[in-house]
Amino acid sequence: RAYQVEHDVQDGQASRADTFCSAMGGAVRVQGDDCRCLEDVLTLPFVVGYDGNTGDTGELVAGVRALREEYGFAADTVEAIGDVVRTGEGALDRGDVEEIGRLMNFNHGLLSAVGVSARSLDTMVWAAREAGALGAKLTGAGGGGCIVALDRSEQTHTALEYTPGCETAFRAELDTAGVRAEE
Repeated sequence: RAYQVEHDVQDGQASRADTFCSAMGGAVRVQGDDCRCLEDVLTLPFVVGYDGNTGDTGELVAGVRALREEYGFAADTVEAIGDVVRTGEGALDRGDVEEIGRLMNFNHGLLSAVGVSARSLDTMVWAAREAGALGAKLTGAGGGGCIVALDRSEQTHTALEYTPGCETAFRAELDTAGVRAEE
């Protein structure tokens, strides 16, 4: 139901990822209509940076669609993003945190190439990497909002707090509960 509302409100430009993850909790895999929970996923040390903005999901998705229609290499780039995600799932299964970080960096570059990043997000990503994060990338629709960095130390959190354009930074953990009825 949540997906359907998002789909209707955003003129058909919704992703199942956010609503499925929120509803189910834990780590999930969403590829088109195929939505499933991933079992026995290791806890990753995330730091989130937020720029205080939100991107227009519908506009960003339409922009990527237009690029894909105009340029074959843009369609290849979107396919490469899927390849990175699938490779990351394998690294997650193996517990290879360093590889996950490298793939996050690669993924951010591809997302930026198709126009869904923003200067504030790029600035936070580079600040996190320079502070020693294993990887950092935008999260969500892009165009503003949040980045997620993979780092066990406090250095990334501190660096983001002092990064121009970062409104707030905080640590985040994977919540495995999802939506539940409370009495």
